[in-house]
Amino acid sequence: MHEIKATLFRVLGHPARVRILELLRDGERSVGSLQAELGMGEGSTSQHLAALRRIAPKFDVLIANFRP
Repeated sequence: MHEIKATLFRVLGHPARVRILELLRDGERSVGSLQAELGMGEGSTSQHLAALRRIAPKFDVLIANFRP
């Protein structure tokens, strides 16, 4: 159980990932809108989203599969 908690805190240890969760709190967002809000490129945003998916496989439900 300690390993699971440690992994969770490690993933949430980056401010961009916490911001992504805040942005998704109200519902689905496109990847493009997340990129614009975070001021990050596609590669960086994708890495952060991948890290969040590793701890919550259902995370994809919150991200629309389209670009604006």
